[in-house]
Amino acid sequence: MRSAPSRAPSQSFVRRLSRLFVVLAVLCVGGAGASAASADPALSPVRDLVASVTGDVATISWQPPVSGTVARYQVEAHRGDYFNMAWPDFGTRLAAASATSLTWDDLPLNHPVYFTVTPIGPDGSGDTSGPAGPYNATGTVTATSSHCSLSLVGDCVVVDSADQLGAEQHPGAGLLSGTVPINNKWVGALDLQHWRIQGGNPTQYKQAAAVVGDTDIIESLSDAWLASNHVGTAAVDPWSDWQKYKNFIARVVKNAVDAGRDPIWEIQNEPENYPYSTSQPPTRALVEQEYLKAYKAIKGVDPDARVIGPSIDWQYESSTSPWYIDLKSFIPFAAANGMQLYAIAWHDNYDTLDQNPVSYDEMPETLRDQAETVRELIAENPGIGTPLLFADENSSAAGQFIPGFAAGYVAAEDRAGIDEANRSCWQYPGGGVANVCNAPNLDELLNADGVPNPSYWTMVDYATMTGDRVESESNDTDLSSLAVTSDTGTTRVLLGRHQTCSRATTGASYCAGPASAPAPVPTTVQVALPGDATSASVSVQEIPDSISDEKTAPATTTSTVPVTNGIASVAIPAFGDGEAYFLTVRPNQTSGAWPASGDLSLTEAPAPSGSPTPTRLLPQPGSSRVVPAGSPLAALATDQYGNPLVDTPVTFLIPSSSGAHFSGGTATTATATTDSNGIATSPPLAAGLTHSEWTAVAYLPGVGLGQTDPVCYYTAST
Repeated sequence: MRSAPSRAPSQSFVRRLSRLFVVLAVLCVGGAGASAASADPALSPVRDLVASVTGDVATISWQPPVSGTVARYQVEAHRGDYFNMAWPDFGTRLAAASATSLTWDDLPLNHPVYFTVTPIGPDGSGDTSGPAGPYNATGTVTATSSHCSLSLVGDCVVVDSADQLGAEQHPGAGLLSGTVPINNKWVGALDLQHWRIQGGNPTQYKQAAAVVGDTDIIESLSDAWLASNHVGTAAVDPWSDWQKYKNFIARVVKNAVDAGRDPIWEIQNEPENYPYSTSQPPTRALVEQEYLKAYKAIKGVDPDARVIGPSIDWQYESSTSPWYIDLKSFIPFAAANGMQLYAIAWHDNYDTLDQNPVSYDEMPETLRDQAETVRELIAENPGIGTPLLFADENSSAAGQFIPGFAAGYVAAEDRAGIDEANRSCWQYPGGGVANVCNAPNLDELLNADGVPNPSYWTMVDYATMTGDRVESESNDTDLSSLAVTSDTGTTRVLLGRHQTCSRATTGASYCAGPASAPAPVPTTVQVALPGDATSASVSVQEIPDSISDEKTAPATTTSTVPVTNGIASVAIPAFGDGEAYFLTVRPNQTSGAWPASGDLSLTEAPAPSGSPTPTRLLPQPGSSRVVPAGSPLAALATDQYGNPLVDTPVTFLIPSSSGAHFSGGTATTATATTDSNGIATSPPLAAGLTHSEWTAVAYLPGVGLGQTDPVCYYTAST
C-alpha cells in the first residue's frame, strides 16, 4: 500500500447498506443466507444439511441438489446470537463441486453458530460466477471447552499446550519497504524473516539483505518500472511498447543474476490502482498480458527464478472496473498459460472510511477464509503448480498503528497457514513523513523521530515466541491469540484485542467512529501445563493502545499461580480495546503427562444441528432480505435436515401500499404453496415502497416463533 487511494465501493460497503435495512425491525429474527445472485431455477437447494462440532471445529455436511449443475459451493458462517442487532457474517469459504462436506475451524467458544450452503452454477462469460441456487441453512452448533465455562466473567482464552501444531515459523515477521540503515539498533530484536522492497533499488537491497538474506527479499518490478519510465510525471503503460517493457524486465533480472542475487520477483503491485499514463486505457486482458510477458521475460533470463503474483487488494471476484484483476480469473489464466508461480500473493488491507464498528472484511481473521479460498482455486487449477501463500501487505490504515491489531494479524497468519506476510505501509495519523513507505521507519514500527511505538514491542514479543505453536481459542471474535510451547514446557501467549479502530489512538482521519473507547473486558487465560506441575511462574506484559514514543519495553509483572488439574489460570482484570498482552507461563515441573484434551473440548460434543427445530423457513435469495419494490418475496421451507418441504403452505404478510407495515394491521395476507424445490413465492409487492416505510413477514402456519420462523423482508428505496 503506497498511499490511501480512492476505491470503488467494496463488498463490505454493500453489506453495510444491507445491514441498515435488516436492523429496521429487531423483532424479526432469522437465518441470514449467502450473498448470492438471483436464484437459478435449474438449481435446487442442497439436501441432508447438518452441522456438528467437536471442540472449536465444526463439520458441515450435505448432499448435492436434486437438479442443476454445480460448479462450487459457497459456505458462510454466522453468529447465531447476533440476530438483527449486528451483522452476523463470520466468514465465507468455497468448496468444490464434488464436495459434500467442509470443516470449519477456530469457532468462537460459547457462541452459537450456523452455516449456510449455496450451490453456484457454472461460470459464465468473463469467468464470472454462474447463478446461485437457493441457499440452505443448518441449525446452530456451539464450540465449547470445559476450561472456558459460561460462568466465567468476561472473556476467556484457552491455551491447549497438549495440542502441538508444529514449529513456529514466524510468517508475519516481514516488512514492506521501510528499510533502515544497517546499524539501526531497533532492527535486530524483530528477528525479521523477509522483506519486500523496490525492485532494482541498491540501497534498499543492501539494507534488507543485511538483515534477512537475499533469498528472503521480494523485489517489486513494477516499482522499478515506475521509477525509470516516465512521460512527464506519469509512468508509461507497459502495453504502450511491449518490447521495451520486456527488455526492461529482463535487464533488471539480469543485473540481479550478474550480481549474485536471488530475490523473489513480484511483477506488479496492486494493478487496480494503476498510476500509469493511459495512452490506451487498461483492460483486464492487457493487465493479464503484462503479467504473462513479464513472467516469460524473467524466466528467459533465469529459468529458476521465483515469481509471485498477482499482489492485488483482496478480490475473489470483481467487475468493479474493467481492468481489475481478481483471484478467480487470475489463477485460471496463469495455470492455462504455464505460469508456475512460486506464490499466490494478495493484500489484506482495506479503506479507511468504514472501520467503526469494524466490519468482518477488515478483521485479522479474514485471512483464514482468504487462504482457504485461494487453496480451493489452486486445487481447481492444477496447472499453476503448488504455490505458497503470501499476504504480502496486511492491516488497514487504522490497524497499522494499534498493537491489538498487530497481535491479531500475526495470530491470523499462523492459523491461516500463510507462508509469508508483510506489514502494510500507511501515512502516520495526522500526517508525518513524506514518501512514508521508503522512509527509514520499519513500516511505522518506529515513529517519525525514529523511536519505537508500542506496536514495535508487540512485534518484538512475537519474535521471541519459539517452539511449537499450540492450539488456542477465545470466546470473543474481537480477541486473537497465538501461543507456543518450548520443549521445557514454557508457554508464551500473545493476545490482541481489535474491537474498533481506536479513534482515540488513530484520530478521526483513520477512524470515523465514536471517540470514546469500549469498556475494558476482564479476561481469563487458561493454560494447560504438564500434569505434575503444582504451580507456575507467570509474567504479564501490557502493551498500551498508543502511538506515543516507547523507548523501552513496557513493564512486566511476575507472580506465582497454582496449577489445578493441569491448568494455570491467569487473570487480566481489564483488557482494553486495541491493547496487546504478552504472557510467559513457566511450570515448576515438566516431567509429567499433559492434560489429555488436545482438541479444546474434552468430552463436549453437541448434538447434530437442527434437532431442536422441526422445520425451517429461509428467505430467498441473498442474505440481506432486501427486495425491490414491485417484486415478489420468496422463502425456502425445509425439514430439520435441509430437505425441501413440498406442497407446504407458507403465509406471507405484505404491505399493500407505501407506508404499510405488517405489524400495523395494514398488510395483505397471502398463502402460497411450496414447489418441488421447497420454494414458496408471494404476490408482487406494491410499487413505490421505500425501505424506511415497510417490512413484510413470512411464516409456516402452525409453527411457533423459532430460530428462523418467521423471516422478515425489506425493500430498498426506488
